[in-house]
Amino acid sequence: MSITQSCTGCGACAVICPQKCIQMKENILGEYTPHINEASCVRCGLCKKTCPQNNQPDLYTPQLCYAAWSENSEDWIFSSSGGVGACILRFCLKNGISAYSCDYDYKINLRHFRIQSIEDVRRAQSSKYSQSNSFLVFEEIKKILNAGEQAVFIGTPCQVAGLRKYLKKAYSGLITVDLVCHGTPPTKYVRDHLSALRLDKQAKKIRFRGEYDQCFTVWNDDSIVYKEARTTDSFFKAFYANEISRESCYSCQYARADRPGDITIGDFWGLHDLKTIERKSERPSLVLLNTEKGKSFFEGVKPSLFYEERNCQEGIAGNGRLKRPPGKNRLAKYFRALYPVVGFENALSGSSLVVRVINKVKK
Repeated sequence: MSITQSCTGCGACAVICPQKCIQMKENILGEYTPHINEASCVRCGLCKKTCPQNNQPDLYTPQLCYAAWSENSEDWIFSSSGGVGACILRFCLKNGISAYSCDYDYKINLRHFRIQSIEDVRRAQSSKYSQSNSFLVFEEIKKILNAGEQAVFIGTPCQVAGLRKYLKKAYSGLITVDLVCHGTPPTKYVRDHLSALRLDKQAKKIRFRGEYDQCFTVWNDDSIVYKEARTTDSFFKAFYANEISRESCYSCQYARADRPGDITIGDFWGLHDLKTIERKSERPSLVLLNTEKGKSFFEGVKPSLFYEERNCQEGIAGNGRLKRPPGKNRLAKYFRALYPVVGFENALSGSSLVVRVINKVKK
């Protein structure tokens, strides 16, 4: 696999560069990849030493597993599952801990940012089915940690790995929370989709899951201007069909039970009968505590949760992304060839047409 294909876009190489000669820019597929100014490069090799694709960070075997729901029932509406992520962020706010998660800005760029209010917690809730520019906060997190303060970072496993490799050493004040990830299409595809829908000027906020569960929903201020189910919206369908993720997602080295984060959160699929609490909603959160530091931190979050300890193997068994990478749809190959030439929507329909023609010829 080439460097471009294996790159996850974590940005650790760009942030670590002492000459600042590496920039993360969109390539022809809309994926953020490192672009090096060769004239400024001093060949120090820090970028290669830092890249988690070249130097995988330590991975941790889950020690404890919980099925959990927020005690605040509104979190079940606005979150993708039981709202554990929101509880973690509110705990950080209450205790003066710097916490980082992501949301789309007004230009529909997905970015990590520091949580500073309850409104920020609400922004961070629900799934974002594209890739955030998490590297924008790496330097800020390092300054906080070097000052002896605590920081919590929530992101995809490759983003957690990128942050840890950038930091170079283990900080006692850092808690990393990795998400069980299905794959990350470039955010440019979201903007392309909105443009095709003629909503690029109106869109102020978008959501994929949460209050409008399993729908691609677009707001203009407080008004919904578009809402379509995952089975009929073209972006949503392509995402779940594993057609539009980054190339690196299809061979993800973090799609396994051993995790790069202190804590792992996701949907608890395949939850069997509960023994000590009643089921609070149909969408429980999965919580895996992977390190002693993660276990200690989570004790502070527990009072805001309904939870029951479960067997780790049960939590892993029901979630395919904790066992293997997503299977690559053969449409993805044709989509990647067509996208730079004909754009997002035409590449989706064109890739389907190519496969239909191939199948017809074979018959």
